[in-house]
Order: sequence, then structure tokens, then C-alpha cells
Amino acid sequence: MASLTNNGIDKFDHYRREILQTYGYEVLFTLNHLERVGLLKRQDGKGNFSSLKKSMQLFVDEVDEANPKDISYVYSGFSFDT
Repeated sequence: MASLTNNGIDKFDHYRREILQTYGYEVLFTLNHLERVGLLKRQDGKGNFSSLKKSMQLFVDEVDEANPKDISYVYSGFSFDT
């Protein structure tokens, strides 16, 4: 998922080596297949999460606290009033 949303994985070789050392060389075929179909790749430039965030409206910056109309208001912060 991180590979798709960030236009690849930064430090790809490091993570690949860690996965192989942790799970063994049995996962080598799986990693190669994921690379071949494009689900796992090296990051080539800047990630595209900021453009996804904007186009899919993942974050709402301005919420009317007195009269909220977006469910994101529920998760916008914690209140420690006792």
C-alpha cells in the first residue's frame, strides 16, 4: 500500500534485505512477482500522497466547531476537560 500511495518505497533495498533476512528466501519469489506487476517498486521522485490527499479530500482543514457537518470533526482532536 505504501508503495502505491508514495510512488514507490524510499530505501527499497534496505526493506527488501530486511524482509529476506526476517522471513527467509522463500519470499524472494513473492517480492519479485510484486515488483513485476508494479505493486512494489523503488521510489523515483517525490511521493504523490499530497496530491491524493487533495483530490480525495482526505483531510478537512476548516470545520465549523459550533455546527459540524463533517464526520472528521469527531476525530479532529482530544478534549481533556474534566
